[in-house]
Amino acid sequence: MQQKLEQAQQQAEAQSKYEQEYNKKMNTAINKAYYDAYIQDLKNRGYKIRYKKTFKDYLTGFISIIAVIILFYLLWLIPFIRNFFISLYEENDILHAIVDAFLNMFKN
Repeated sequence: MQQKLEQAQQQAEAQSKYEQEYNKKMNTAINKAYYDAYIQDLKNRGYKIRYKKTFKDYLTGFISIIAVIILFYLLWLIPFIRNFFISLYEENDILHAIVDAFLNMFKN
């Protein structure tokens, strides 16, 4: 008899925890849906929505820039690609002027 009572209490506690977790998830979903509808309503009225950048956004941008730099460096190591870029630089006056202006910005 005692075991059945303990088992019933454990089942009741488990059911209560499950219901609390379910209610928490349901409230989170409802709040997100309300927020999304609010943002969409503002957009429909012509407002522009701006979001504050987080550290993760800045970190993603920084990693992307580093990856592009590494990619260009690895491409520069391949001889026929390096020769193509050098010939493109020497033959194209506009590109020549842009690259020279960029390099002069970093000269002392």
